[in-house]
Amino acid sequence: MSPLPTFQPHPFLRFGHAQTIAGALLPRRLAAFARQAEVRAFRTDADTQVVARIHWQADRAKAPTIVLLHGLAGSADSGYVLATAKKAFHRGCNVVRLNARNCGGTEHLTPTLYHAGLAHDPRAVLDELATTDGIERVGVIGFSLGGSVAIHLAHEPPQRAHLVAAAVLCAPLDLAGCADSIERGVWNRMYSRRFVADMGRVIVRKAALFPGRYDVRKLAGLTTVRAFDDAYTAPHFGFRDAAAYYAAMSALPLLAGLRIPTLVQLAEDDSFVRAEPIATAPRSRHVRVEVAPGGGHLGFIARTSVGSDRRWGEQRVVDFVVDELVAHGIC
Repeated sequence: MSPLPTFQPHPFLRFGHAQTIAGALLPRRLAAFARQAEVRAFRTDADTQVVARIHWQADRAKAPTIVLLHGLAGSADSGYVLATAKKAFHRGCNVVRLNARNCGGTEHLTPTLYHAGLAHDPRAVLDELATTDGIERVGVIGFSLGGSVAIHLAHEPPQRAHLVAAAVLCAPLDLAGCADSIERGVWNRMYSRRFVADMGRVIVRKAALFPGRYDVRKLAGLTTVRAFDDAYTAPHFGFRDAAAYYAAMSALPLLAGLRIPTLVQLAEDDSFVRAEPIATAPRSRHVRVEVAPGGGHLGFIARTSVGSDRRWGEQRVVDFVVDELVAHGIC
C-alpha cells in the first residue's frame, strides 16, 4: 500500500459541520457487500446476546481479523461501518461488524442498556472467536462512542483472545467535555436532539419488551445527551448521575496505560469532540494521536480519492490496524 496522503478536505466541504453532515448523508453503494455477511449471535451474559455480521475470507484461520464498533445510536449497518468493513475485507481481513446492546434491532436480546465503557461484550465476542474459530489475535476499530469502548477494551488484560492493535476515529474520550460541547451552538444542539430522539425510541421499545424496568415518562422534555444520561444511563448502571458516569467511564486517562499500538485519529473541526484535550493528555509510547486539519465528525471526505472512495478517515484507521497485524505476522 502506498502511504496515505495528508488529509485535504473536499473543496465544497471545508467546514466541520459540512463534513459531518455530508459524511452521514451522502449515499454509498454497499447493499451487496452487506448481504454477504454471516449473521451470528454471541451470548455475553446470562441474559444478554449481541449480534454481529461477519465477513469471512476463504481461509479465515490464516486471515487477519478486525472487529468494528459503531457509534452512539448507530449499528453494524451504519454506512461508515459497512464502508470500513469493505475496505478491510479488500485488504484480506476477516471483518466482524458488531452491534452494541440494543442496536440494530436487538432490543429484545437483553434487558439492559449500554454505555461508553462497556467493553465486556466485545471482549466476550473476541474470546468466543478464539475458542470457536481459532482466531486468537485481532485488531479493533472504534467509531465515535465505539472508540471509547475500544480504548477500554485495549486497556483490559487479554484473556483467550489478544488485541494486537486498535484505532479509534472521532472518539469522545473526554465524556464530560463532549457532553458540554454538543450543547453549544445551533448545529450541535441539532445533533444532540437527534441522538436523544434515537435513544428515546430505544427506551420506548425496551419499556414494551421489559415492563416495569423503564419509565418512559422521564423522556418528556429531554433534549440533551447529558439529560438522557442523567435520566437513564447513569442510574441504570449504578452511577449517581451523568457527571459520575462520565468521570468513571471517560477513556482519556487510559491512554497512559495502553500497551498495544493504538491510533487516535481526530479532526481539528470535529463538531463536538474537542481535539486539544485529547492531543495533550498523557499517553504511553504505544499511542499515536493524529489531528487532521479538517474532517468534522466521522466525515473526512477528501479532495481526491484515497483507495476506493474519498473517505480518508476510514482508510486511515484500516491501514493502521492492518499494517500492525501484518507486522505481527498475522497474515
